[in-house]
Amino acid sequence: MRALRLEARLTQSELGGERFTKEYVSQVELGKTKPSEAAIAWFADRLGVERPAIEGAASPAAVAETTSVVARAEAALEARRYAEADSELTRVKGAVDAAGDPHLALRHGMALGWAVHHQGRLEEAAGVLGAAASAAAGLEGAAADHADALYRLGVVRFKMGSHATSLALLDEALRLAGEADRTSDALRVRILNTRAKIRRRQKDFTAAAEDVQQALELARALDDDRVLAETYLDASLVAERRNEYTRAQEYAERSRALFERVSDHEYVGKLLNNLGQLHAITGRPQDAVPLLRESFRIAVEQDNRIDAAFAASSLASARLHSGDPEGAIDSANRAIELLGGRAEYRQEEGNARLVMGKARLGLDLVEEAERDFEAAAECFAAVESISHMAGSWVALGDVATRRGDPERAAELYRRAADALQDVRW
Repeated sequence: MRALRLEARLTQSELGGERFTKEYVSQVELGKTKPSEAAIAWFADRLGVERPAIEGAASPAAVAETTSVVARAEAALEARRYAEADSELTRVKGAVDAAGDPHLALRHGMALGWAVHHQGRLEEAAGVLGAAASAAAGLEGAAADHADALYRLGVVRFKMGSHATSLALLDEALRLAGEADRTSDALRVRILNTRAKIRRRQKDFTAAAEDVQQALELARALDDDRVLAETYLDASLVAERRNEYTRAQEYAERSRALFERVSDHEYVGKLLNNLGQLHAITGRPQDAVPLLRESFRIAVEQDNRIDAAFAASSLASARLHSGDPEGAIDSANRAIELLGGRAEYRQEEGNARLVMGKARLGLDLVEEAERDFEAAAECFAAVESISHMAGSWVALGDVATRRGDPERAAELYRRAADALQDVRW
């Protein structure tokens, strides 16, 4: 109890509060007085921990209670109640340590790292999941858990922008998942889908297509609507980047239908966003706007700021192409506000700023447009996206052209062209 009190930065008087004296707390900490059941409950509440963390005893009942809390937190993760899972897992950290069960500690670490990552605390998540992966590597018969830990760590590293590291982690996770006694094709599907996302970011669309095709083959054999829905979503995104718009729309519609079947309204909203983008890309921005508005509405209803930001960003682009620059600026500003400057979403912030700049340039607000394009370039540089950087340079070239500076415009256009080809001139 003393260690927990010091960790909480409380004095003995503060821990005792109005109920127990400093002297009584001292006697308990020295082991000279055994606290009552009510006193233990009081101290646990004051310290924000479970009772087993204070008792320090790994009794069967204490371990069972702690295991139950971890299981509830895992269920909360499945339901996307990340803050709730984080709170529960943090509360039982001491009890998990006291239990002395490495498998329970592994479950706790993997769940906590996943909850933390979904709240945007990527550095912290990487530390927790890295420790979990190391622990799993030393456990006999834990190859499947090791694969899962490496997959989760790979996802976090991808969001942190460490693409090469993420790919290495995912490759190893895929190997372990295939060799584990307790194999999980659902895990293998998710590993392949994440690897496809990275290869999409790296513009290796052929490799991305190979990954999603392999994932689709595994997912179709699983009889799991959710996993298949996730895979069709990723397959749609890859097809879109390969300019296979008919196939992309077909996959998106299949994914939407499956998510509707499992009553996942959040992902239905994501699919409406994707379908809206496809309408905009294929020259039907007016058809895209209602889909994107509905996507935004669902995200707000689900209290999902990031999905709402993505829908607002897509809506900004559709409004720009449908001849509504003021609406585009409004939607882009809303997207940027919702993203909140989070590092893992710098590319989407850059997209919103680029659209906003184009809308302002169309309204002859040249200085404001230039600032938007420069801010977009900073976002794209942060994620090392060459093709998006090239788009920013082209936009800045358009600003130079508008100002009557053809030499500056030519320099920027040439920089963009150089970036998009292997042969330099």
